[in-house]
Amino acid sequence: MKRLLLASNNLPVHIKWQDDKYQINKADEQTISGLQDFYSKYKPEWIGLTEFENHEFSPKEIRSLEAALKPFHCVPIFPRERDLNLHLHGFSRNTLGPLFHYFTENVIYSEVSWKAYVKINRLYADKILKIIQEGDILWIHDYHLLLLPQMIREKRPDISIGLFSHVPFPSFEIFRLLPWRLEIVEGMLGADLIGFQTYDYVRHFMSSVRRLMGVDSVFNRISIGERTLKVDVFPKGINYERFRNKALEV
Repeated sequence: MKRLLLASNNLPVHIKWQDDKYQINKADEQTISGLQDFYSKYKPEWIGLTEFENHEFSPKEIRSLEAALKPFHCVPIFPRERDLNLHLHGFSRNTLGPLFHYFTENVIYSEVSWKAYVKINRLYADKILKIIQEGDILWIHDYHLLLLPQMIREKRPDISIGLFSHVPFPSFEIFRLLPWRLEIVEGMLGADLIGFQTYDYVRHFMSSVRRLMGVDSVFNRISIGERTLKVDVFPKGINYERFRNKALEV
């Protein structure tokens, strides 16, 4: 059975420190909702951030939390506090987030935040490259990790990489406002399969690839050198039972 590695912003668990130990419970967040049956066909390992944003972990704390998360098949990432804040609340949420949702008046362009975004993506890449094995499939989730596909591709061209964006991809007229647009596109093109929620997002991405890199597509396939990747639409559903049960509680 192939092993599936999933890289996302957060691990699919809730973690809290209680009674001198870590208390861990499974979470039902966006990268899990509606996909449990699919994940059960593989041996998933999750790579992501913990819920502790303003805390510098000591080596002892890192070892303790890594051990506590191992039964949950979770591999935690431990960035520096400042880097995490600049990556998450800076570039991801104050640059890419509003830009991709067409709120251009709210976008903040910061070279410092961009460098932190690169640093955190590199931190993920370093961790993944330590544990990934031949035959593994890597599935990367969302706009927090758009540079990660190419970082892995450069070191492990043999690995199958998928990237799914849970947010819109804007038209080129909007995307071109981003000073680091070329780096973002090149990072995404490291994947073998790129998925979006709607056809419009696919069309916008293809347009940006063509205008920025001069690469045309044929039937949603992009050829770069000897490699061909596919971009397609994968509308994601919801956890119906969860919402139904909540509605019945009202």
